[in-house]
Amino acid sequence: MAYATGGLNKCPETHPFKNALLRLRTFGPRSLTGPDRFRYPRKSLLNTLPLQLWARDSVAAHLPFLSRQLGSPIASWQDALPAYTRLWSRYN
Repeated sequence: MAYATGGLNKCPETHPFKNALLRLRTFGPRSLTGPDRFRYPRKSLLNTLPLQLWARDSVAAHLPFLSRQLGSPIASWQDALPAYTRLWSRYN
């Protein structure tokens, strides 16, 4: 859980301004108001994967976090998988 929610910059090789533009294109204008606005969108994949793999039993407690990271409304674990897959197809 600490890896998923920690503030570690998981893609330090990317340029912050380019990251902001990519986040704008991927998640829309609201993404530029959060703390991750200068982080590469792949960081959202790296943050949510551990929760989806190893915290499925407690995923309900992390739904708001998953929604923010994946840029989609997530109401259950089943909602997280298609949202993750859409983002993964763009940034992996």
